[in-house]
Amino acid sequence: MREGRVRALAVASSKRFFGLPGTPTMSEAGVPDFLSATWMSFAAPAGTPAEVTRKWHEELVKVVKAPDVQARFAELGVEAWASSPEEMQRHMESESKRWGEVIQKTGARSN
Repeated sequence: MREGRVRALAVASSKRFFGLPGTPTMSEAGVPDFLSATWMSFAAPAGTPAEVTRKWHEELVKVVKAPDVQARFAELGVEAWASSPEEMQRHMESESKRWGEVIQKTGARSN
């Protein structure tokens, strides 16, 4: 894309990507309700004491927000952000439901 041989038509996230500021979202390009974003998270086994989870969360937020980490992510084209454990739980449940429906409707299978 940098060389101009390939052009992005749209990004699949809910907001424009900072690395391609002139590229619309799928919704802006005329495909409403389309969202397919990559995300990562840290997880702990069920039953992990709340105090341990809280401490890990605090430390990981510090790492994600560190200027050198943010700079490196930006170099890689990644927009890093942190959410609460509760927000991530809701997000994971929502993603599981949404993609489960896609799998059901399409009959998709893994290899």
